Amino acid sequence: MLSLLHLEAAGLQSRRRAAGNERSLAAELTEAGAALKKEAMSVPGIMMQKLKLEREDVIQLHTAMTRLIAAAKTQPAITETTNS
Repeated sequence: MLSLLHLEAAGLQSRRRAAGNERSLAAELTEAGAALKKEAMSVPGIMMQKLKLEREDVIQLHTAMTRLIAAAKTQPAITETTNS
């Protein structure tokens, strides 16, 4: 995950002192940041179209993957053994 400093260095967001409170910073997207956000927001829909998935398919896939990840985190690591 990118920090505010990284986003600022990339020209995607800007920071300024908040009006009325010099101890606070206000961060906002630049035009480039807003354009990137708009593009990113379209990715799920495009992927659903390309994979020919309906919303219910995505929900079921998400549920199954969440269970799989949770199970993997609770199971001990499998070590490979050899019979010599």
